Amino acid sequence: MNSKSAFSLVELAVVLVILGLLTGGILAGRSLIRASELRAVSTELAKHKATLYAFKGKYFALPGDMPNATAFWGAADGNDGLAGDCDAATITGTLTCNGDANGRIEHTRDSNYAWQHIANAGLVEGVFGRSGSPYVVGTTVPASKLPRTGYLIIDRNQQWYGKRGPEGNFIRVSKPSNNANALAGGVVSAEEAWNIDTKMDDGTADGGALYVMRGYPETSSSLPASGCVSGARTDTAITFTLDDTEKNCGLMYWVD
Repeated sequence: MNSKSAFSLVELAVVLVILGLLTGGILAGRSLIRASELRAVSTELAKHKATLYAFKGKYFALPGDMPNATAFWGAADGNDGLAGDCDAATITGTLTCNGDANGRIEHTRDSNYAWQHIANAGLVEGVFGRSGSPYVVGTTVPASKLPRTGYLIIDRNQQWYGKRGPEGNFIRVSKPSNNANALAGGVVSAEEAWNIDTKMDDGTADGGALYVMRGYPETSSSLPASGCVSGARTDTAITFTLDDTEKNCGLMYWVD
């Protein structure tokens, strides 16, 4: 080989240094992007909670649970807007159905209309229709800054989630999964969940307003045996599994 066409050791060293800098920059850039996404979750949860309170203050009811929604926006069934015929009707524009006013945004019925009622009230950007199941991120529920995730408003009771945390209505940050609930997948790692919980709440997986649960994997309809938090969801106390780097955690933020 002609020595004039070969790379010198100095040139090779310069190339390696450049490649190292590029690799380091890419990794650092990814970390910064992820940190920005996680900060956005805290901001969005607080914003959506304030939006729900604004709706309740204006209409004296929870979105989705509102018993006189059709008086403001019209009945999808052209009649009384009650379950059954109304749920089966085609939703167009702001036409909607009434809730049962029991104080719970129940899965799946009330939660199907919650974001539509909020959008009809002009309290959120975008137009969201009745969702049913599966929920569609960006179409039936608002998208999150976390890739492929969205915000579902839904109630949480002791029978469903066991003994941990308060009952009430929550905003759930989740993504599509093979579970029948459709938006029940894990979205963050245990360390990321702990970080968000520490900044927003009390830093515990099973206390305060931010409740951390094990999310369904996208490839399975069953909860993983381990990951995100220790113990089963019916246990009275759990802790973060901080050495689990997989995105096995789902987030639920108490709002009412």
